[in-house]
Amino acid sequence: MLLAALLTSIFVYVGRAAFNDSACGRTKGCFLPADPECYQGCNGMRFSWLLLSEHLLEFEMTVDADSVDGVYVAVGFSSDDLMGDESVIECSALQGLPLSLKLSYNVNGTTDPTTDGEPTNWRLPSAGSEFFINSTTSFADGSVYCAATLNVSGATDAGLLRFDPARFYYLLMANGPTDSEGLLHHNHDVTSSKPMNLSNIVPGFDTGSCGILKGCFLGMENDYTPNGVAVSYR
Repeated sequence: MLLAALLTSIFVYVGRAAFNDSACGRTKGCFLPADPECYQGCNGMRFSWLLLSEHLLEFEMTVDADSVDGVYVAVGFSSDDLMGDESVIECSALQGLPLSLKLSYNVNGTTDPTTDGEPTNWRLPSAGSEFFINSTTSFADGSVYCAATLNVSGATDAGLLRFDPARFYYLLMANGPTDSEGLLHHNHDVTSSKPMNLSNIVPGFDTGSCGILKGCFLGMENDYTPNGVAVSYR
């Protein structure tokens, strides 16, 4: 019923929105890289997630930018800490087009001869816009921002996404320019220090057995605990 209700409310909101890091580790998981973790600086790249079910992934991402024209920020879900052979969610404005959310794929440059040895982002047969629910895009105060709920199972069944909610993934973030065809080589990039299971909003903390094998306390927004505090006991 929840999935059916959400699928009937697919729309795109373009307006003023911003990344809220006060809820990180409380009501959502966050990847908040900081210099000098990133190649040539992090440029304000941030990503948050909340796995609503095995079918739905709520997320947002942002990056600093002088203009919304011809820019992107993207996150890939990789089985290792190297770019190549992973599905990508991108928040991008291809040249001459408005900012929007799309699905794409990073090809492994060492195994695909068409890439000249460089990991390359490929366009898919469809950008998968129909699988982004309640999309929000914004450019305000020097920040590009996108958020939505992704119909994971629908995009996977359509062959546009390789993502298993039960698996651990390294998060690969990148930011750079676009042209009319797609994403160009990044100016900034970063990889999470370890693989994450996105069912956990506190990376490294196993919430899957909370209330089953152990008791848990997870700090919530406005309860006066520091961001990311989590305690388990039995």
